[in-house]
Amino acid sequence: MLENNKIFVDYKQEEQQLADVQKQIEEQLLWTEYLPDVIQQIRQSLKTKDILRTSVREVRRILNCDRVVVYSLDRNNYGTIVAESVAHGWTRAEGRVIIDPCFEAKYLDNYRDGRVRAWSNIYEAGMSRCYIKQLEKLEVKANLVVPIINEGKVKRLLVAHQCSDTRQWLQSEISWIAQIATQVSFALENARLLADARQLRQQAEEEMMWAEWATDSIQQIRQSLKTKDILRTSVREVRRILNCDRVVVYSLERNNYGTIVAESVAHGWTRAEGIVIKDPCFEAKYLDNYRDGRVRAWSNIYEAGMSRCYIEQLEKLEVKANLVVPIINKGKVKSLLVAHQCSDTRQWLQPEIRWIAQIATQVWVLPSKMPICSSK
Repeated sequence: MLENNKIFVDYKQEEQQLADVQKQIEEQLLWTEYLPDVIQQIRQSLKTKDILRTSVREVRRILNCDRVVVYSLDRNNYGTIVAESVAHGWTRAEGRVIIDPCFEAKYLDNYRDGRVRAWSNIYEAGMSRCYIKQLEKLEVKANLVVPIINEGKVKRLLVAHQCSDTRQWLQSEISWIAQIATQVSFALENARLLADARQLRQQAEEEMMWAEWATDSIQQIRQSLKTKDILRTSVREVRRILNCDRVVVYSLERNNYGTIVAESVAHGWTRAEGIVIKDPCFEAKYLDNYRDGRVRAWSNIYEAGMSRCYIEQLEKLEVKANLVVPIINKGKVKSLLVAHQCSDTRQWLQPEIRWIAQIATQVWVLPSKMPICSSK
């Protein structure tokens, strides 16, 4: 009789084990069904911001938790919550900058190895006090943290919060969110590659555009046969393409004097053509550099370390940003081709700098026997 009871108990245990396995299989199938739909939603996004927003929204929907965030790891133990999906009534966290001096030293290496952490109760998980304080600010009681790894580095964390109560995270939930984090990583890498490709394509298009402008401007300059016409065409074309407030040719003379011999200036700004400028600090400080083909771009004349006498000369012409290119003839700096921005400071772009330098090379071909200030 005892033997029969033992057989009955063993049978019941086996039956329960079989039921548990069957339940696990059904749960796994259910989470497997969730996966393709969420992955599809994530992959439809092509920008980093959209990928992250879609990810937190879908993860919170499937896990039915109170908050899901992406935490971007910055330097010096700082991090920022860059994306969030949160249920009504709980504190919003997106945009928060968090300093956690205990995080990097204690956890980062483990996350780099793909570690997934599930805390059912933050107060019973052996967390450091500083970590708990950060979670308390967001009312967190249970926490699930998965690394998002790009190029072998942990740059972000995908984090699920339960705020209403503690929560025993199921193994199927943990496996599922880990798979989602992997897909987020793939999507972010794809977005980066697409962005790089767009940038390269845009750069190629810009280079082609500037090359076309250079060809057109050079053609305009070469149609002129007199020095005065060459200079006038040059300043007109440079101002047209750069869309700046003034372009001048500054002719360098002896004894630190110079004359503005050609000008194109927008309406409302001081006319400078014919002005004679004495700049005793110029020749000694800058001329040798310009002789070597130096091009100078100042986005803000007051933050460029210029001498006071140089700034005073520019202030007379209302200049706030300055782009200066040497015009070299027979190894000597005879003149400068100068673009002025008067309305505001201006960050001169590299394609603009390369383009104006190319134009300056075409002004080199001034007829050698014609005086630069010829009025004929």
